[in-house]
Amino acid sequence: MNTQDYPQQKSLASSPQDDVIYKVSLYSVLFFIFLTPWADGYSDGLVRVFGILAFGVASLYFVTAGTHKNYTYYHFLILVFWLWIFISVAWTPNLEKGLIMAPRVFQLMLLPFLFTLIITNKKSIIMAYQSYVLGNLVGSLIIIYNYLNEIESPYYNRYTIQNIETDTMSIILALAI
Repeated sequence: MNTQDYPQQKSLASSPQDDVIYKVSLYSVLFFIFLTPWADGYSDGLVRVFGILAFGVASLYFVTAGTHKNYTYYHFLILVFWLWIFISVAWTPNLEKGLIMAPRVFQLMLLPFLFTLIITNKKSIIMAYQSYVLGNLVGSLIIIYNYLNEIESPYYNRYTIQNIETDTMSIILALAI
């Protein structure tokens, strides 16, 4: 019986971080993170378009790089959350409204897997934090512009990014701090 080890097939890139598909998916995820705090209020659908792009490129990376290798207790909690959301949508008294919210909730449920697939090392984690904080700086500049031009939000007549509820905006800005 031959017990000789067979050489493993090597990828074209020396590491996943050198792969072109990985880099494109990382930068699309970073741009998606940058847009998340402010772009939904500025242009309806912009975040969704770049979110779909980020999911598409990350899915391509997932297919080419193989399986998601590092499942943790965190992923188990996300799966329990998915089950809870599925039950709550199915059990809602207003099924039409629940079905309208289902695609957005499904996209939010995929985010942890997207982030743990693409953001895998210390450098990419720092880049993700930086893109979120930079996105909040853009949001803050929009709020200052709205204040200087007396553009009030439809919510409580306060100055914020248009079409974003003020309490939600305060949470978004607090997370950036």
